[in-house]
Amino acid sequence: MNEKLLRILDYKFNKMVVRKPRLSDQLLEKNACQELETAKQAVSLLQKRYWPLVEGDIVCINATPVASYHNMVNSRGIGPNQETPAFDSFIGAIMQSRPMKVLSHEEAMKDLDVLQSATALVVVTEDYPLPGEDFEKQAQQQLVKMLCERYSEKLIVVGLRSPYELSLYPKHVTYLCAYSSRTCSAIAAAQVLLEGREMTAHVNVPVSVDFER
Repeated sequence: MNEKLLRILDYKFNKMVVRKPRLSDQLLEKNACQELETAKQAVSLLQKRYWPLVEGDIVCINATPVASYHNMVNSRGIGPNQETPAFDSFIGAIMQSRPMKVLSHEEAMKDLDVLQSATALVVVTEDYPLPGEDFEKQAQQQLVKMLCERYSEKLIVVGLRSPYELSLYPKHVTYLCAYSSRTCSAIAAAQVLLEGREMTAHVNVPVSVDFER
C-alpha cells in the first residue's frame, strides 16, 4: 500500500503538468493600472497641517524596525504572504521621481536632533494582516510620537495601513492614509504625496486605540 501511494504521489507532484490560464501582457498591464488607480482613489488625507510637500531637503524615515519584518514572510499555511515590505515599494516609487534622504528606524532613533536642518520629514508606518500573529507596531508608534513632539510643523505621517493608530498622534500632525500595506497601495500613496494636489482633510474619522495597544 505504501509503495503504491508513493508512486501516486510521485506522479502527481513530479510528472503532472498543471496548466494555468495565462493572461496576455496587455491584459496584465491593464489590470495593474486599474488596481493602482483604485488604490490611489482610496488614499486620503485624514489630518492636514503641513501639505503639500515642498521642494528642499526632504528626509523619509521608515518607522518600522528591521527586526519587525522577519515574521512578515513566514510560511503559516495561509498565503500567499507579501514578500516585499510596503515601505520598499513606497520609497522605490518616490525615488523614481524625487530622490530624498532615507533613514531606517534605527538610524533615526540614534539622533533625532540631526533632523532639525531638514526642510520636511516623511515618516512611514505599516501593518500587515498576519494570520495567527500581530505585526509589531509599538516601536513604530514610539518613533512617530517623538517626531510629532519635535517636528510636527514639518512632518507628514504616511500610514500604509488602517487608520486605527491615528488617535495616538496629535490632531495637528498631517496624516496621509493608504488603508493598506499592499504594493499597489504603497505606490499609490507615494504618487499622491509627490503630486501634492489640494486635498481636504477628512473629519470625524472613526478610529480606536484598542487595536493598537
